[in-house]
Amino acid sequence: MNNQRSKPRILTIDDTPANLQMLAAALARDRLAYLLGLEPGGLDARLTDVADVPLPPADIAVADPASLLRRRPDIRMAERRLAASNAVVGQVVEPRELIFEIIDPDSLHVEATAYDPLALDQVAAATVALGERSVLLSYVGAPRRLREQALPLIFENHATGAGLTLPLGQPLKVQVSMKSTVRGMPLPMAALTRNTANQVIVWIKTQPERFEARAVQTQPLDGVQVLVSTGLKSGERVVVQGASLISQIR
Repeated sequence: MNNQRSKPRILTIDDTPANLQMLAAALARDRLAYLLGLEPGGLDARLTDVADVPLPPADIAVADPASLLRRRPDIRMAERRLAASNAVVGQVVEPRELIFEIIDPDSLHVEATAYDPLALDQVAAATVALGERSVLLSYVGAPRRLREQALPLIFENHATGAGLTLPLGQPLKVQVSMKSTVRGMPLPMAALTRNTANQVIVWIKTQPERFEARAVQTQPLDGVQVLVSTGLKSGERVVVQGASLISQIR
């Protein structure tokens, strides 16, 4: 093991401003050398050489200034927060007139309308289907007055980027979860199909390349899955992909 330590560099200067600037530059070079694991003065040869300022390339690809401006991170974030803008140069604004509509990118608020009788003290949460995944919504509350013969329910989700998952004002189908529990088997909605009698069925694999149609009773679960309450037995293998193709085989 080498225990030898490099000797510090000693500079002798007067109090003239030019020498003080030289000392400050030398100390800055020594700090960089220390960060790189070099001895004091190890970068003097590289940093004190005088050279011409490099010239820019002859051809520079310059895009539309407006498109360059849109790529700025601060402007892109502002555009994502701005949901609507009705501002016009020289416009006379009336009191209570909506000019800008700004959204919170980390907050999603959903108002659902329930037409069937619903016990509000039993509402636990809700889910919204977005493609093949579902977004969980927490229950906020509901008014005690009907609106157009329906009860509005308020749900929300506070997660990073939750407010950017859906456009403002888009209609949704919300599945409300109740505090009461129901026994059943969750299945993807793609596993359900209908027979010639218009009954909801699933296909059970009984043997290799042999499938049996089974009528079942279901109820919505989370917008992506359904809950099969009757018609299935424990241990049965259900086709969850390509069920509609099996129904086409005669």
